[in-house]
Amino acid sequence: MLRKLINHKFKKNTIICIGIIIFISVLNFMSVYIKGFADIYRKYVFVHISSVFSRITNIYKYSVGEVMITMCIVIVLIGLIIFIAGFMKYKWLKNLRRIYFRIVVYILIFIYATETLNCFILYHTTTIENTLYKDIDLTSDISDGERLINVYNEVVDNINKLSAKMKRDSDGELIKDYSYNECKTALRNISDRFTCLSGYYPSPKEIYYSDIMTQQYLAGIYFPFSMEANYNKLMYISNMPSTICHELIHLKGYIRENEANYLSFVACIESDNEFIQYSGYLSVFYYLLDDIETYATEEEKANMHKIDKRAYDDTIFVKEEVFNEIEEKSLVSTDTLSDATDKFIDSSLKINGVSSGMDNYNEVVQLLIFYYFGN
Repeated sequence: MLRKLINHKFKKNTIICIGIIIFISVLNFMSVYIKGFADIYRKYVFVHISSVFSRITNIYKYSVGEVMITMCIVIVLIGLIIFIAGFMKYKWLKNLRRIYFRIVVYILIFIYATETLNCFILYHTTTIENTLYKDIDLTSDISDGERLINVYNEVVDNINKLSAKMKRDSDGELIKDYSYNECKTALRNISDRFTCLSGYYPSPKEIYYSDIMTQQYLAGIYFPFSMEANYNKLMYISNMPSTICHELIHLKGYIRENEANYLSFVACIESDNEFIQYSGYLSVFYYLLDDIETYATEEEKANMHKIDKRAYDDTIFVKEEVFNEIEEKSLVSTDTLSDATDKFIDSSLKINGVSSGMDNYNEVVQLLIFYYFGN
């Protein structure tokens, strides 16, 4: 009788799992092949999923997503032990393997569901270019070196102006002069143009293992399975506000990296807080510089404004002494970790329909041209 009950329960769980997989797969299919489905989903469904789940995980001050990843690593190690021990003929080991397999299946279904609902579908929303800027006729695009130089000069001029206003210590290092709430307010302030940015925001959370993030050259990370905006606690303070805004924007359904970069830039530079403004301008400096190197002529480059030395020092990702300390104690080289991370991100973006892959970050420049010339 007990065996029948267990078998019945197992079959019921199997049917539920298969049902969830089919349902999530259908949503994936609809987001790809039904025009407008992803936009409706983001506006009427995802905003509520994000609000509910981020409120729950916001109860905890630490990154729940980071804890979940750590637990998964532990579960994998336990699996290896169970596999090795499986050569011993014990009945309890057979039952343990069955329980372990079931747990792994549940975890994989959870990952598939949360990645789909909170990430994959959102890649198929209409782009900002085709919504806010669909009626703008720009006869020249990113390859127009003159426009690139003009935007670059505007950014550099503001960087220089704001750099002189920043509070600094005796060594010339920046002193924190912003709050999380001011970052959230900055995002809400542009919700008249980007309606999804209104409403509730959880507190951003620092990653405990930020040394690994530093080796991966990651400033922040959005966890779809815990609905959290996380940032690298070791990076230089000038990166903090723009990174925090970037990751919070992902929580509102803007999943493409160029759009998150752009919205973070707009929110930051239109903020009332000058430190946040400064971080916003600095966040796009190298993207503009890279494209100028590619597309501008030597004659056009001659018109570039110079960034002040003190401001240029603020463009760093992490301080040199911090990076050297991490590199010395790390078991894996930075090159190995960063290359693996780049390949993973590049593949992930391409799988989700972003054909440019890692270059999607740099595509913020086209949106900056729209911002300055489209008005």
